[in-house]
Amino acid sequence: MICDHCGEKEAHVHMTRISGGEKQELHLCQKCAEKSDQLGISSDVFSFPKMLSGILSKSQSGSKQMAKSEQLSCANCGLSYQEFTERGLFGCSQCYDSFADNLDYIVQKVQGSKAHSGKVPRDKFPDHQLTLKIKELREELEQMVREEKYERAAELRDEIKEIEERLADSDGE
Repeated sequence: MICDHCGEKEAHVHMTRISGGEKQELHLCQKCAEKSDQLGISSDVFSFPKMLSGILSKSQSGSKQMAKSEQLSCANCGLSYQEFTERGLFGCSQCYDSFADNLDYIVQKVQGSKAHSGKVPRDKFPDHQLTLKIKELREELEQMVREEKYERAAELRDEIKEIEERLADSDGE
């Protein structure tokens, strides 16, 4: 998609603005997005701390939860949770542990899952998919054993073994 402002470069920033019940979409290239304040769009709309702050403000449900979170601070560097939400940056490596109870919601909201999966190189993608499938099957296998559904458990065991053999064969190539 081409940038709506310059009409030349590929658009990488996509915004949807809803005003008065009317939806307006804006597609900008990186250069035009950086100059967004000249287009009548606040440039801090694109800043990570601003986006994070928006997510965090929605995550605080009720005044008790909000007051509790605002009192949190890192024992190591002294950064308060409120400062973290404003800056969008930790002060030290201990901050994650200090704010861990409040971060699950953020990770879930940003990534769609509480577990960070990261990126996988394209040449390793098929193997990665198989590894994820094995993990999924093992969890199901454990569930079947707990429920004493041993026939299904045996099927899952065999399927896991087959996938593991395929993975071993692809590593040897």
